[in-house]
Amino acid sequence: MRITGGTARGIQLDVPRGDALRPATDRMREAVFSRLADRVEGASFLDLFAGSGSYGLEAISRGAGSGTFVEKHSGSLRFLKQNLQKVLKSCGAPATAFKAQTGDALTYAVGTPVDLIFADPPYAIAASILPDLLKQLDRSLSPEGQVILELPSELEIRDERWDCVREWGKKGRGNPSVRLLVKTHHA
Repeated sequence: MRITGGTARGIQLDVPRGDALRPATDRMREAVFSRLADRVEGASFLDLFAGSGSYGLEAISRGAGSGTFVEKHSGSLRFLKQNLQKVLKSCGAPATAFKAQTGDALTYAVGTPVDLIFADPPYAIAASILPDLLKQLDRSLSPEGQVILELPSELEIRDERWDCVREWGKKGRGNPSVRLLVKTHHA
């Protein structure tokens, strides 16, 4: 797994051995960031269920201005912090603008709403936490912000607060599907 674009392109990301993590594939991240394009430059982000940090690290490489990674598991967080240091060094980005911390993605308190949120919850709990996660995303995202949410493809999002404007991935039980969500604007 590597950074696919931007200043840190090609940097290899370290991940723990085993099945504990299911990092977003290089190809999937490339497609997502191709769609986000200029929205990343200078943006603030929140990477929830961060794991290896691949989404947020990709954003840093492509010019994000600030960001926070939230990961509950200390083993994953250790790898994430190593990856963050490599990407920051490669980009020359200010370390003070980015942090990786232990926390619960569903209760993390964001000070100022962010421009981009990346969320990739464990598939085993995705269906049961989806309503609470959607509330958390609503609280944490700026009005014109965008959410990149990775879920099993069979899991549908039915929430009046959100519009799905793009979806990537293969249909089929257990296959990853990434949805680009924006807040619904009622007239």
